[in-house]
Amino acid sequence: MLTWCAAGEGVVATMAIRVNAAQAACLLGRGEKTVRAWFRDGVIRGAEKVSRPGQPDMWEIDIDTLYEAASAASLIESDWLRVLAHWLNLEHGGLGSVSAPLSPGRSQPGISYVAGTFRTAADAARWLLDHGVHSPSTPKDWPGWPPAPLDKANVLSLAIERQDVSNHRVTWRLHECDVEGCVCHRML
Repeated sequence: MLTWCAAGEGVVATMAIRVNAAQAACLLGRGEKTVRAWFRDGVIRGAEKVSRPGQPDMWEIDIDTLYEAASAASLIESDWLRVLAHWLNLEHGGLGSVSAPLSPGRSQPGISYVAGTFRTAADAARWLLDHGVHSPSTPKDWPGWPPAPLDKANVLSLAIERQDVSNHRVTWRLHECDVEGCVCHRML
């Protein structure tokens, strides 16, 4: 979806970030079957069933529409999804950049990352070891630790906030891991 926004004196084109039902389920902290049923039944309005050659039909929704619909239906309590949508728009074609339109009849591919939540804060802290944090005890001292919901995007967002590259006493630096589809490849 191509959107036009005014930026200063110019006009820029931006791509709306689209997510599929599995990704929406992760963002909402719900099961994929539940989210697909909400899309189908209209509990969350704005989702579209799309068909692509060689792929099964799937549900997709603009991340901003997902936030608005989930908020209106009282399915989320906090504003974290709005912050994520804002960040994604800035990182992937937001104000100040121009995104090329896709060929006619094609929507933007969904965000791909390794989905899931951590069972414990210790699991999340150990996951950060693969992303540059030197010790699993480091996050325990961070304000806001552990984040809720305890998923990869929230854990990495908190690590990004706490990373202090200007302080020579803080020796860890975040970096991307080598796991294909990990959320770090979009966020770092």
